[in-house]
Amino acid sequence: LFRSLIVFPLAFNMTFSVALIPNISEAINKGNIEAVKKYAQKSIFLSIIIGITSTIGLYSYSEEIFSLLFSNSKNGAYLLKLSAFSIFFNVMNQTFCGILQGIRKNKIPVLGMFWGMICKIFLNFVLISSNYFLENGIIISTIISNIVMFVILYHEVKKNIKFKWKKFSFIIFVASLIMIFFSVILRKFFLDNWMNSNISFVLSVIGGGIIYLIQMIWINDIFGVPFNKM
Repeated sequence: LFRSLIVFPLAFNMTFSVALIPNISEAINKGNIEAVKKYAQKSIFLSIIIGITSTIGLYSYSEEIFSLLFSNSKNGAYLLKLSAFSIFFNVMNQTFCGILQGIRKNKIPVLGMFWGMICKIFLNFVLISSNYFLENGIIISTIISNIVMFVILYHEVKKNIKFKWKKFSFIIFVASLIMIFFSVILRKFFLDNWMNSNISFVLSVIGGGIIYLIQMIWINDIFGVPFNKM
């Protein structure tokens, strides 16, 4: 179940974002470069939304999630908080791999995974044997290996397809923080006074989710992310 919390955003990304990849291949076959850029940009935007929101959400709610699902676990919340940092890079790597395959750059994802794997193996030996890191070393090595893969894939995608992501990523980051802030305020100052802490947490997450969706409507109007055309 712990791993499912980390894998779920990847499955979600596969459903809504990587589904655009066949359109990229079709546009390549037709020689429609503008369509390739459009589909790649949409896919990257959606992955940024999923990656950043999931990372901030799991990091912020790690203790509450473990209290709700694993009441007997003491260190699990910290491990989940640490693991959350890998989600963004995993999601983006998944999308970058799909885009590169769509534009027939099949060797680059393999190269990225190879160097990521080499990095992970090396860091596992170094970090796990350390008395300071112990089991945390596995998670840290995974995060760093994902970052190595991300850098390789990002460079290649950027070289072939010009896309925007920095301003959009910042806006999604801020929107996610607003969601968390509203959720915490709703829970601490209102819901906790009236009900069980677990129920209060669930309702506060729903409330934060509503605020987030309202922000997504505004972002859609500005950036044209095709939520209603997937």
